Amino acid sequence: MHTLFIGNAIVDLISHINYEKLLHPDDKGKMKIITLKDAERLQLKVTDKNIIIGGSANNSACGLSIMDEEVCFVGKIGNDKFGEIYKRKLKDFNIADDGIVLDKYTNTGRSIIYVTPDGERTMNTYLGASIQLTSNDIKDKVFKNLNGTFIEGYVYYLDDGKNIIERSFRKTEENNGFTAISLSDVNCVEQFRSDFFDLIYGNKITLLFGNKAEMMCLFEVDTEVNLLKKMTDHSENIDSLIMTSGNNGATVINNNKIYNENSIKVENILDTTGAGDLFVSGYIKAYLNGEKPDICLKCANYLASQIITVDGGKLDVKKIKEYHEGIYSFLREI
Repeated sequence: MHTLFIGNAIVDLISHINYEKLLHPDDKGKMKIITLKDAERLQLKVTDKNIIIGGSANNSACGLSIMDEEVCFVGKIGNDKFGEIYKRKLKDFNIADDGIVLDKYTNTGRSIIYVTPDGERTMNTYLGASIQLTSNDIKDKVFKNLNGTFIEGYVYYLDDGKNIIERSFRKTEENNGFTAISLSDVNCVEQFRSDFFDLIYGNKITLLFGNKAEMMCLFEVDTEVNLLKKMTDHSENIDSLIMTSGNNGATVINNNKIYNENSIKVENILDTTGAGDLFVSGYIKAYLNGEKPDICLKCANYLASQIITVDGGKLDVKKIKEYHEGIYSFLREI
């Protein structure tokens, strides 16, 4: 049994910058879509860059794979050096490349990421070949023998994005799997709010992931009290609404009940790039283990606390034993 992840196959080029004034204040902490020309221009300006395979769903997939779960990742890359890097580095996380689709005519997507001293990341993303993914690229075999499917909300930006999400969730339900999606980004929520609500009111989502800003944007509220009320009201349509709030911890609303867990204090924050993605990994790991929402939150917060001490959205494969000890301290033996 495997868990399927679908998302943009992006190579991250991460650079730490010392001065926040190099960024426009309105851009800090956000993700902006750029052209290939812009990406190539920014690449030339980036010094001391760390190259890591990325994409939100891929980060979550690799995190879950490290936790001894079988994973399949579907994404599209170009026939270029970044595409080769992507396939090669997938194997470091014990993920086969049979879900990777090759586009011979478009460059591999990449994200130029600036990390400021506070650990916040600002992303400039050229989607490239990743945005050429279509529902026809996703073969029926990946929906066999699966636990469930997670899709990043960014997939809505693809030309065939809505069809990919709806078809994938339909196939997943036919095979009795859970369905999960992230809100991804405030800009994504603003642009595709009606599509998210089509899924919600169609009772198509088992797990909905988002941070506080994204949830407030989705439900169009400006106070936490109103947000929790809106989320609770919609728990009739969604099995679990899962919200991260940075240093203030995380919340799950399940069956009209609210669960809260404090975040884990981290002294040396290097890069917050994959915090939300690895939160998803930890949550799904516990969910697959049959845990209650509060335990799922503990596992999610643990992996999120580990990823912000390293560069990029990938855990250190050399520390797998340590990660296992941390996660399994929360889980029941089954």
